[in-house]
Amino acid sequence: MRRTRRSRTITLATAALLLAAAIAFTTGAEPAAAAGPVRVMDFNICGSICNHGVIDKPGATDIVDEVRNRVRHFKPHILTLNEVCIAQFQRLKALFAGGSWKMRGVFRPQRNDSRCRKGTSYGDAVFSSAGVHGQKVLQLPDPPKGPENRAILCIRTSAGGGPVLACTLHLVTRDPMKAKQIAAAARALNDEAEDGAVILGGDFNKTPSGMGALLDPDRGGRFFDVDPQKAPTRGQKIDYILFSRAHFANPSGGPHSSPLSDHDVLLGQATRR
Repeated sequence: MRRTRRSRTITLATAALLLAAAIAFTTGAEPAAAAGPVRVMDFNICGSICNHGVIDKPGATDIVDEVRNRVRHFKPHILTLNEVCIAQFQRLKALFAGGSWKMRGVFRPQRNDSRCRKGTSYGDAVFSSAGVHGQKVLQLPDPPKGPENRAILCIRTSAGGGPVLACTLHLVTRDPMKAKQIAAAARALNDEAEDGAVILGGDFNKTPSGMGALLDPDRGGRFFDVDPQKAPTRGQKIDYILFSRAHFANPSGGPHSSPLSDHDVLLGQATRR
C-alpha cells in the first residue's frame, strides 16, 4: 500500500522524537527541577570538633545519618553543608546516590584537619537534586598567616523550573577579617544575583544587624532571608538561607534543633518569580 506524503512526515517526526528520547536516556541527562516551592536545607554539621570525624557509627545515628534522614524527610532541592570532613561527604554522596531522594554534590576543602580521618580535607559541600552542571569558586580574603583558604563554593544547577547558582560559605569568627570577608562575599554574590538566580546557605558568623550588604536594597543587597523572624540557629542567628530577590518570592523557614551539632538545621523555601 502506498503511503501518502503526510503519513511519511508523521513517521519521520515520530522517529525523530524516539531518537531524542533515546539520546536523553542513554546520556543520563538531568531533568530540570519542576516549578513550585524551592526547598533548601542548610546545616553546619560540626563534623570534626563535635563529631570527631565520625563517618559511620554502627548501632547509632551518626552525623552523616542525621543529614541523610533529614534530607529524606524534607526533600530539599538544594543542600548546603559546612564543617564537613571529606570522608563524611563521600559517604553522604554514596547514600544519596542509592536513596529515594537522589542528590549530587561537590566538596571544597578549606584546610586539612587532624580530627578528620587521617588528617584529611575539611570544608564545605553543596548538593542539588537536579544534578551539577558546573562549579564556580568565588575567592574570599584570608589572614596573611594561616593554613586556611576560605571561599564561596557554588554549583550550577536547576530549581523551581529554571537555572540557579547554588552556593555555600563559612566565614571566620573574628573581625577585622570577618568584616573583610562579608564585604567581599556581598560584592561577589550581589554581582552574581544581577546576572541570574542565586541561592546561598551557610554559616556567616554574623547576626542579622551585620547582613545589610546582602539584605538591604538601599545598600545594594539583592537577597532576602527565608526566616523573617530571625530565629537563632544556636544561641544567636548566624546561619542563613538567602534567595536572590529578583528571582524568588514568598520566603518561609526556620531552624530545627539537632543533638549532633552545635548549630541547628535550617530549613527554608521560596517560589520562583
